[in-house]
Formats: sequence, structure tokens, C-alpha cells
Amino acid sequence: MSVEVELRYRLNCAADVPEIMSDPSVKPLIQNGTEKVCILTALYYDTPDNWLHSHGIVYRVRYEDGKWIGTIKSNSQDAGALHEKNEYSIIATGPGPDLVIFAGSDIWPSIQPIANIDTKLQLIFKTSFTRQKAVLLLPYDSGTVVELAVDSGSIASGEKEEYFDFLELELLEGQKANMIKYGHELASKLNLAPEERSKYSMGANLYRSRNS
Repeated sequence: MSVEVELRYRLNCAADVPEIMSDPSVKPLIQNGTEKVCILTALYYDTPDNWLHSHGIVYRVRYEDGKWIGTIKSNSQDAGALHEKNEYSIIATGPGPDLVIFAGSDIWPSIQPIANIDTKLQLIFKTSFTRQKAVLLLPYDSGTVVELAVDSGSIASGEKEEYFDFLELELLEGQKANMIKYGHELASKLNLAPEERSKYSMGANLYRSRNS
């Protein structure tokens, strides 16, 4: 299990992406060969009585790099643009729910109570988005490395749909304080607003409004 530490900001629009990647505060920090554009689809599941949500657990199956990846996230701590959570990912058997693949992992005790009722897990929402990303070596020391990702796409739950344009910085190596410093400087320069919402919280709100 790993701890995901990231900063999230709201973009004015997806058209800002080329300018961000070529900005003098970004481009010189990009590590050779790390720029990539990919299209991602993610499916989020829960029980009809929202057991996972009520226990602070997010279950996602996402298609990336030619395979489905199952991910459990838990113990989320959010403060403005900063988001921290436990995360465990493993190659999935397909797009459908299958919690048994996490058996024996550190996350297993948290989900075991419902792991044998996968047939009761249902799709609550879906995300579809384009991600442009690159790995940056921050200038403050020789060891803080982050992934900069710009996500532009939509979240759909039934007939309800919402669009998003996010810029995210995820800590890969080094000091969290350095990432926060860089994030604040970048946000100030590019006029980015801290984004307290996640794709999950947006999708969960759509799901609740659909069923209210």
C-alpha cells in the first residue's frame, strides 16, 4: 500500500494545456521522455446501500496502458488543494467489480466484509478523460520529483453529466513541502484556483442527485 499525496487545481479551460506545458516554470523541469498523452476510462463501484462510501473507501477500475487496474483508496485527508490518501492498486480481471483480487493485501481487512458479495456491487458513475502528463524534477533540491497531470473530461452517472479540467501534482519522490511550495508558485503564476473536489466526490454527488 502506498500513500498518494497530490495537489489539485481547477483550470479555466482545457485550451490552457499547451501553454502550461510550455510555460518557463514547467518546461525546463520536464524530464526527457516523460511527456505523454493518454485517454483514460474509470468505473467506480459501490453497494446499493453505499457501504464503501460510508466506510471511507473508494473502489475504482480504470483502463490504462492496455489493461484494467483495480484500485482501493481510503483514509482521505483533504485541505484545500492538498489531498492525501492510502492507495492500493493491482491488475484487474476486467472492467467489472472483483474485490477478491485484493485478498492477502494490506487493504484486504478493510474490504473483506463485502468481498464475497461482488454481485451486489453496482456502477455508480464513470469518468472519461484525456490526461497530458510529464515528470518534473523540482528546482529546490536534487531529489523532489512530481508528476504533473492535466485532466480534461467528464463524469457521468445515469443521465447526469459534469465536466472538469484539473491540474494535479503528485509526489513521486522527495519532500512534500517542496511540492507544496512549487504548487503554490505555479498556481499564483497561472492564476489557478485550489480544487477541493475530487473526481470521486463529483461523481458521488451526481449519483446522489440522480437518486434523490
